[in-house]
Amino acid sequence: MSEFKDLVEIITKQIEIGSKVFVYYEKESGRIVRISNKIVNDLMSVEHMLAPRQDVMQVMNGFKRLEDYVVSYDPILKDLKVVEKQDDIKNLSINLKSDKLFIFNLMKATLPDLAF
Repeated sequence: MSEFKDLVEIITKQIEIGSKVFVYYEKESGRIVRISNKIVNDLMSVEHMLAPRQDVMQVMNGFKRLEDYVVSYDPILKDLKVVEKQDDIKNLSINLKSDKLFIFNLMKATLPDLAF
């Protein structure tokens, strides 16, 4: 029975690893260098982590570029995670729109009612 239990654990671990990929990244910047199904020995100068395949599926299918993602620390999960880079220009334009909306609403609220 112990042999069967060991076999089940080995198969379970292989299935779990099969649904994950190795993500190679620079530790300082989080820039992703490579995504692979196996450990690559020629990339010893960078860090690697196991990430769920669905987190990098857009890159693997060619819909997104490798440069669109980074590895960063998720304080909620307390672990490293592959996340899509935030476009600074896009965020800036959203912030500017919301600031303008706030200023407009503030001006509208402070205008006195004019009764004729």
